[in-house]
Amino acid sequence: MTLQPLNNTHIIELMSWFNDQHDITQWAGPYFRYPFTAQTFIEDLNLDVWTSFVLVGQQNVLLAFGQYYQQKNKCHLARLIVNPIQRGGGIAATLIKHYVNMGN
Repeated sequence: MTLQPLNNTHIIELMSWFNDQHDITQWAGPYFRYPFTAQTFIEDLNLDVWTSFVLVGQQNVLLAFGQYYQQKNKCHLARLIVNPIQRGGGIAATLIKHYVNMGN
């Protein structure tokens, strides 16, 4: 598994992980628009403010996504999500470990 910067292909896949307003609000908060388009999804990710990475597995399978931002001299992880097909296998822990290693 490797941590990679987010790209447009990842965004399209990530969009498919959300089926309703509840899912998107639970993940991203009340200001993330739903239904979304590719354009509104990208806008609401705040890519110019929050740093975004994906965890990719074998054959370039998108396993997880996460963002982080700095506030008051602290780094905050945000919008962590694991591919619905891959949940329950410890991928979230792996994603967080990769983020921690980046900070060291």
